[in-house]
Amino acid sequence: PGLAGKCGLDGRRKWLFARRSYIIVRISCRRLYIANKRILVKSDAQMKDLVSIIIPVYNSADVLKRCINSALSQCYPSLEIIFIDDGSTDHSGEILDDISQKNSNVIVLHADNHGVSHARNLGLDKAHGKWIMFLDADDTLCDNAVQKAVDYAEKFQCDTVCFNAYKITTTKTSEMKDIYPDGYIVDSPKKNELLNALYDYPSENYFGEYFRACWGKLLSSEIIQKNGIRFPEDLKIGEDAVFLSDYFFYSRKVLFCNHFIYNYYLTLSSATGCYKNNLISMQKTEFSYLYKTLAKYGIKSDDLKILFWVKSKNDFIHNEFKNSKNINKIIASTADYLKDPDVSRYLSFHNNSGIKSFLRALLIKLHLYKLVSFIDVYNFYRHL
Repeated sequence: PGLAGKCGLDGRRKWLFARRSYIIVRISCRRLYIANKRILVKSDAQMKDLVSIIIPVYNSADVLKRCINSALSQCYPSLEIIFIDDGSTDHSGEILDDISQKNSNVIVLHADNHGVSHARNLGLDKAHGKWIMFLDADDTLCDNAVQKAVDYAEKFQCDTVCFNAYKITTTKTSEMKDIYPDGYIVDSPKKNELLNALYDYPSENYFGEYFRACWGKLLSSEIIQKNGIRFPEDLKIGEDAVFLSDYFFYSRKVLFCNHFIYNYYLTLSSATGCYKNNLISMQKTEFSYLYKTLAKYGIKSDDLKILFWVKSKNDFIHNEFKNSKNINKIIASTADYLKDPDVSRYLSFHNNSGIKSFLRALLIKLHLYKLVSFIDVYNFYRHL
């Protein structure tokens, strides 16, 4: 009996030892599986091309968190988010510093206030990504926007993809007019079509209501950095169009996609909603850039120059309505605008765009500025 008891005890010890060993091996295998899975996930993220999102910020504390959350919630695994605090006097900088401490892929740059172009250029200097996206601090990205953008670029082997956006006001959210044809590709031989679209030249194709904005696009960092493309810091309006006209000159394949990836918040405090008291001076500076761009593209026609001033005149009237509701005052200021030699020079040309254009050009040639002003202001007022 003593021997049997001893054998029984040894057998139980062996059984316990075997069970303990089995548990240890199972736990070790599980840990090894999890570790390998993490390595695979990390490798997958490293294999994905880095995307840099550049976000200029100026006194945006009230709306900044929604912008931050939309960028941080992107599912794309290889992402760096670059915020440039452009000398904010509210607590925007503090919000950004707090976010950067909690997220290793967030970079925050603090600078003196030199404007949005300077801020974006600082972001471009810092960016490491193969791809560049721009986001304004009062706007947001849609869910999975970055992943979808890169997927389209890889699928169609493009260096640029342009998308559509939602327009959000205080009362409603609406889709911007459809880009068509959806899936249209512009390659190098057709690049003049892109410049025409930036300045609203009539075309059978439509590239989007805010095509001349730098946001809503996936851009090639190689094209930007290799050719030293930057935003003009002396320009307060149209800086995006100048940047994109330089960029598109070197692009090889641009895809237009009617997929919605961006939320554009339109408010009175946004850059497009503010009154500009020296607008004509800004327009002349923008025109000087257009003049140089046309020479670069080898375009000798005056059509884009004429169209530029037609659009600029309408922008001037719109700007005046932001400052005053006195129609007579707006008519008088618009007449003074039309008298400017740089403006009247091109608006007095007729570019075969219809009888109205011909009559307007004729009236300006006859120096009947107040009559032209009355007609244009009245037409604008009717559509308010």
